[in-house]
Amino acid sequence: MAARIRKVGCCSEELVSQELSWSDWQPLDRVVVRRSVPKTPGVYQIRKVGTLTIAYMGSAIGRGGLQQRIGQRVTNPSRYLSVYEKELVNTGLRLEFRYGTASSSQMALSWESQLLSEYKSDNRGRLPPGNKVTPHKSL
Repeated sequence: MAARIRKVGCCSEELVSQELSWSDWQPLDRVVVRRSVPKTPGVYQIRKVGTLTIAYMGSAIGRGGLQQRIGQRVTNPSRYLSVYEKELVNTGLRLEFRYGTASSSQMALSWESQLLSEYKSDNRGRLPPGNKVTPHKSL
């Protein structure tokens, strides 16, 4: 599903014109992450399997990109999952994720900021339950 991300602050035309195209929802599983997630910058969302409610939204801008960032949530959940996500997992619920790749780290951060702002706008000023910080400032 492609989503047009609108201009945030003073971002370049490249950041505005590229469309965010989401992957399918996939189980938050080590093998799935290693086999199907690219090592590029991008954004990702996590939710409970079978629901529409987003539990967490983030970006990946480091050397290992999305594969490393989403993989950290699987391989070291005590460190990388939010308190909310840990509560879900501890009650036996399964999580799934989807991602969208970006051509640069700057674009990934811009998309994350826009997605979180839109989420807040649609949810009475609240962030997803697993997010505890406000969106990044405009780049």
